[in-house]
Amino acid sequence: MAGMATEGSQFDARQFDARMNEVLQADGGDTFFTSYDEICESFDAMGLQENLLRGIYAYGI
Repeated sequence: MAGMATEGSQFDARQFDARMNEVLQADGGDTFFTSYDEICESFDAMGLQENLLRGIYAYGI
C-alpha cells in the first residue's frame, strides 16, 4: 500500500505526525518558515537524477 513503511523500517507515521504537531504548536501554529527562494515549475526543472525522476513519475505524482 502506498504510504506505508516496509517492515523493519524506522519510520512511524503517527509518531512523525505527533512530533510535527508539537513543533507547529510551539511555533504558534500559524507560521511556517522556509529559507528556499527558488520555485521550480516541474520536477524536470529541479535537476534531479534520471532514476529519481523515473520513480516520481512512476508513482503518479
